Amino acid sequence: MVNLKSTPTIDTPSSPVSNPAADEGDFVEIWLDPLQNPPYVLLLRGDSRRNYEILDPAQNYAVMFACCGYEEAKNWLLEDKQEPVAGRLTLQCEK
Repeated sequence: MVNLKSTPTIDTPSSPVSNPAADEGDFVEIWLDPLQNPPYVLLLRGDSRRNYEILDPAQNYAVMFACCGYEEAKNWLLEDKQEPVAGRLTLQCEK
């Protein structure tokens, strides 16, 4: 897991849930390739219906990969040498 040391920082506490598939809320995780300079960033977005998408912010948030399981999404990112940034942003959706 990558821990970024930059200023300013956004305090996003790590999720106490070890498997986000059990999480009932929507979330976004930041994944990056730390070997590139600047690091190549991708976002992993999950929702309460257990849909997962890998988004590329550099390509106007185009969906790079979609699946129905967190482990499958995580493995796709790991195959591409991406590493998760500590913490997770929980999304508050208006209903």
